[in-house]
Amino acid sequence: MPLTEHCYELYAPAAGAQSNAETMVNGSGEEVEVGRTVQLCIMPAVIEYEATEFYGTAPGIKILFGEHNFVQATEEQRAKGRLVTPAVVILS
Repeated sequence: MPLTEHCYELYAPAAGAQSNAETMVNGSGEEVEVGRTVQLCIMPAVIEYEATEFYGTAPGIKILFGEHNFVQATEEQRAKGRLVTPAVVILS
């Protein structure tokens, strides 16, 4: 990722999670149907967040370099993020 004032999450749905057509695509090429179960996540989703969601109103220079760009969001924070790429999953 280029230097940015945004934060990113690599979100890999766990095996057993319920499918979600908004954040997942089916690795087999089929449509993602709500209510199906994730068997395996092949590639995580990339979700972008405003830095202020994690670092307050003025994150400053510390956000621009390294591990500060990658975060682990809560479900509430994840709802405020912007999906960059969906997770690729295998569903049962």
